[in-house]
Amino acid sequence: MKQAAGILIIALVLAAPAAAGDPHASARADLLRCRAALKLLDVARLSKQAAAAQLKPLGAAKKACAVSAALKQASYVNSGDQGLSQAYDAQVGMTDGLLNFGKYVGDIAAGEAGHAKILNYAVAEITQSKILLDDALTQLK
Repeated sequence: MKQAAGILIIALVLAAPAAAGDPHASARADLLRCRAALKLLDVARLSKQAAAAQLKPLGAAKKACAVSAALKQASYVNSGDQGLSQAYDAQVGMTDGLLNFGKYVGDIAAGEAGHAKILNYAVAEITQSKILLDDALTQLK
């Protein structure tokens, strides 16, 4: 009986890191964090006051949507895995879009006018990245 219990414990211990190290589960969690943070952003033309209010959610979105080293490694090692590739592409695109939106928000919050071009770039990048993010979540199920 003790031997069977010992084998069961060893099997559970060996299985735990594999589940915790599942690149699909990790990528999915990253993408869901990113999606949740994006819901707090108003990616649109903003007034000075609205831009100032977006600084904190923008920082949270940049952090939540940043490409993790684990996802970068997993997409490289599993280059044929479309779900991981799309997750990586979504986060790279989202990072770029959020950086552009951050430039826009910072300038508007500082009282600078205009910047429609950088806002348009940000909107396009974030919109495309959301599509990739949704596709990746579908693939990673």
